[in-house]
Amino acid sequence: MLKKIFYSATGVLVLALIYVVVNIMSTAGVFTDVQATRDHSCERVDIFSGTEDVTVDPATGLVFVSADDRRAGVAGGGQRVSGGIYAFHIEHPEEVTKVSVDAPEDFHPHGISLWTGKDEFGTDEKRLMVINHAQTGAQIVEIFAVADGGLLTHLESVSFEQMHSPNDLVAVGPRSFYATNDRRYRDGLMALLESYLSLPFSSAVFYNGQTGSTVADGLKYANGINISKNGNNLYIAEVLRRSIGVYDRKISTGALTHIKSIELDTGPDNIEIALDGTLWVASHPKLFEFLAHAADANVDAPTQIQSINIETDQVTDRIVLLDGEINAASVGAPYQDKVVIGAVFDGHVLVCET
Repeated sequence: MLKKIFYSATGVLVLALIYVVVNIMSTAGVFTDVQATRDHSCERVDIFSGTEDVTVDPATGLVFVSADDRRAGVAGGGQRVSGGIYAFHIEHPEEVTKVSVDAPEDFHPHGISLWTGKDEFGTDEKRLMVINHAQTGAQIVEIFAVADGGLLTHLESVSFEQMHSPNDLVAVGPRSFYATNDRRYRDGLMALLESYLSLPFSSAVFYNGQTGSTVADGLKYANGINISKNGNNLYIAEVLRRSIGVYDRKISTGALTHIKSIELDTGPDNIEIALDGTLWVASHPKLFEFLAHAADANVDAPTQIQSINIETDQVTDRIVLLDGEINAASVGAPYQDKVVIGAVFDGHVLVCET
C-alpha cells in the first residue's frame, strides 16, 4: 500500500515538474519561430548605454531617448554614472543633445512619457515624465517642463508606497500618470519564483496629482503602458502572459476595468501609439536569449517590432532583426513613415524607414 502511495505521489510530482518546465519554455519562447524581415532600411544613431525608452513628439518630430547603463546596474556595486535624457530631430539624427542637464544628481532613467496640454492662456505646455531608479533605492517619477528644442527643466519628484518597482509610465495630465510595477519581489527566492513560474504578482498604479493607488493587479511582469488618443482606454503589456491587456478608463477617477487581452506569441515590452491609434510594440520573442545578452554584450538577442490594430487585434511583424543590428529592442516609436528603435542595453537607436 505504501509503495502504491509512493509511486502515485512520485508520478504526480514528475507530471507537475514536466508541466512547469514546459510552461517555462513556452513562456520563454523556446518553441517560437522568429523570421527576420527585410523590407526596411535603418540608420544607426549613437546615444549612450541602454536606450531603453523612446518617444517622439508628434507636433515637432523631436525624439526623446531615455538612456542609462543598465548592464552596470545589473552588475551592481560601486557608484554608477548617471544616465540622461537625449533628444534629436528625427530628420537630423546626427545632432544629438543631452537635454536633462537639470536632472537630479542621482538620475537613472527608465520609462518616459510626454504630455501636451494647454495653460491658462491657451498656450501649449509640455511635460516629460521619467521613471528614476535612484541608486539609493528610491523609486521616483521625475517631472520636467519641456522647452523649445527639448531642453528639460526639473519641476518635481513624485514617489508613493504603491509604486515600488516602476518600469514604464504614461502621463495623463501635468502632474498625473499611470505606471506599471513589473514585479513584487526584487531579490531572493520569491523573486526567482515570481519570474520563472510566471506568478501574477505585478500591478499598475495611478497618481492623480496628489495621491497614488493601485488600479490593476494580478499581472504577470507588467511592462509597457500607454493610453488611447481619446483617453478612454489604457493598454498594459504583460511580458510573462505574452499579451496586451486593454482596459476601460474612467477619466474622472482613473479607475480601470479590464475589457480584453490581445494574445501574442512573444513577450511585449514598451508600447507606443501611432497617430491612427495603432499600437507599436517592441517585444522579446526569446527570453533566454535576452537573459544571455544581459549577461554578455557579445551575445545577440532578437529585436521584434510589431503593430497591433486595436479594433481587429491583428498583429503584424514590422521589423525583426536577428543579426545584432540592435539587440533586445525595448521600444519602437513611430513617426510618419519612420520608427525609432531603442534597446535595453545597447548604446544606440535605429531610425528605420518602414
